[in-house]
Amino acid sequence: MFDRMWSRAGTISDKDLTNFNISEDLVSVRAGPTTYGVILLGKIRLPKVPKITVGGRESDGFVHVRIHDPPNRGTEDVTFHSLWTDEGKRDENGRAEHYIAIQTDDVPLEFFNE
Repeated sequence: MFDRMWSRAGTISDKDLTNFNISEDLVSVRAGPTTYGVILLGKIRLPKVPKITVGGRESDGFVHVRIHDPPNRGTEDVTFHSLWTDEGKRDENGRAEHYIAIQTDDVPLEFFNE
């Protein structure tokens, strides 16, 4: 499963995978208040991940992250919460069709609860 999930990054090192500049590669942000703080969603470009062709055009690789900011404490308690993984459709036994952690630019940043 892990191999399929991260297959687009299979040819690069962990260091290259995580080598992004947040001020340049954070391409989309969404936020929403909850009773337990604020949920922040971000779409981050992974510049070292090889491009793939989608719909006749090249696409960079992106991860969608979820961050939690609890109420009334400033920024010292902001934490990474999760990374969105596209699991596709489920079969009759409830198993995912696929697992994809690196998204393309045409996948919208939407709320996820993983």
